[in-house]
Amino acid sequence: SPIQSDKGEMVGASTITLDITARRRLEERSARLIEEIETQRQRLDAIVSNVPGVVWEAWGEPDESSQRINFVSDYVEKMLGYSIEEWLQTPNFWLTIVHPDDREMAAERAARHYERGGADVNRFRWIAKDGRVVDVESQSIIIKDEHGRSTGMRGVTMDITERKRAEREREELLASERKAREAAEAANRLKDEFLATVSHELRTPLTSMLGWSLMLRSKQLDAVSAEHALEVIERNARIQKQIIDDLLDVSRIISGKLHLNVSRIDLAPVLLSAIDAVRLAADAKEIQIQTEFDNLGVTLLGDPDRLQQVVWNLLSNAVKFTPRGGRIEVQLGQNNSHAEIVVRDTGAGIDNDFQPFLFDRFRQADSSTTRLHGGLGLGLAIVRHLVELHGGTVEATSDGEGKGAAFTVRLPVQAQATGALAHAQATTQARARSLDIECHPTLQGLKIMVVDDDPDALTLLHALFTGCGAQVITASSTAQALEIFESSSPQMLICDIGMPGEDGYALLRKIRAGEAGQNSNLPSVALTAYARSEDRVRAMAEGFQAHVAKPPEPNELLAIVASLCETTVKSKAEV
Repeated sequence: SPIQSDKGEMVGASTITLDITARRRLEERSARLIEEIETQRQRLDAIVSNVPGVVWEAWGEPDESSQRINFVSDYVEKMLGYSIEEWLQTPNFWLTIVHPDDREMAAERAARHYERGGADVNRFRWIAKDGRVVDVESQSIIIKDEHGRSTGMRGVTMDITERKRAEREREELLASERKAREAAEAANRLKDEFLATVSHELRTPLTSMLGWSLMLRSKQLDAVSAEHALEVIERNARIQKQIIDDLLDVSRIISGKLHLNVSRIDLAPVLLSAIDAVRLAADAKEIQIQTEFDNLGVTLLGDPDRLQQVVWNLLSNAVKFTPRGGRIEVQLGQNNSHAEIVVRDTGAGIDNDFQPFLFDRFRQADSSTTRLHGGLGLGLAIVRHLVELHGGTVEATSDGEGKGAAFTVRLPVQAQATGALAHAQATTQARARSLDIECHPTLQGLKIMVVDDDPDALTLLHALFTGCGAQVITASSTAQALEIFESSSPQMLICDIGMPGEDGYALLRKIRAGEAGQNSNLPSVALTAYARSEDRVRAMAEGFQAHVAKPPEPNELLAIVASLCETTVKSKAEV
């Protein structure tokens, strides 16, 4: 600054010099820091802008009014369509757009996290501005002040919609695989169930057949009793044959497609036959079987064999679960339009909790009685199935364990059958066949070779055809048949298929390939236990002219052989 004299004249100047080195350095450092901060900010912005999610920061407690968003990344507009201003200006905006079904859960989890501190993951759904539902996963940490108090939250929220979709697809695939596995397991169960049902069905007639066979062998029966025994054996053998025919179609039993051979029948003889079938077992336990039948008789349309099976099952159960010296009552009567069969016993009774499952397949009461007596739990299921096929109902009553049980079967007795019974009646074939053997003149003197590895079958067929005047040569194997074939010169071949060594197909091929093909037109019948439709097709394809399933009806077999013989003679005459 200038220095002046008293007269105001400038006589000099004064200066002050300050050292600002430190300040300059500070300014330079501040500039560098600002530049570095800007660089870091730009770098952070770049990172945040490339995060495939919403980066956010909020202050205050995460309730519906206190918390405010003070930072949210631009990605939020791309992901949800809401502007940054909406996020910053609306208190706790994130919660207002949570799916209504998830809102309470998301708010509670955020509040617990705010109180607890640390890090947490919250999963919920947001509703986008265009109405889309967006699955999100929000990872956050709690901001605390110098005193350790929670003051806010910051985190990143990711769109996991595609991940959730993939998870749902995986779950659906797993569910599909599980269903497929369950279906396979169900198929195995059905197979096991079917095999068990086969066993049960076949044993029903076998009981009477074996029992009376043993009685006959004991030679202790008089002529009348022996004749009765033979009738029981024959009747049950025919029942068993019919059951085997039915079982060739697996679905008939498992899927409820058993066919009925319907005719108008008197129920009393049916019940008496069933009682005869269990009489030996009842006598062995000194169990009395008392009957009370309507004097007027009860007739209806039904399958006598299947209805006998129904009553046999009920009686068999009654004998099984009734203690020695007990009593079984069998009642038959008519109530308005229904016949009623009641089987009542003084046996183990039925637990009230188990009654709803009594007629289910494979269901057994979990009690000492069941464990003691065993069984597969099929009998009553078969009873219900057969009764329902007849248009009837079956029910069980019991006052509890140890107090006996009563089974009541109600069957319609109307003159005209309806529903499944009408269909069965329409498709029924006559069951009764004459006991007389019908010999055909063509069989007289016919030379027949019979080949079967079963000695009883050979004996039966020999007796049947020789009784009609035929000459019968028997062989028990393919090798034996070939050995005697040329010398015996048969005019007809009746051959089993399944035999040890070489089967019936091999025998026929070797016979047909004989010298100069002279046996190429030999009439042949396949008599076999292989009774499926595909077995018949194969037999015909192998060169047999007829296929007959075992056991054969004698007159049917005689007629087939006679018919083949007549056809062969006619063909030769035409040539």
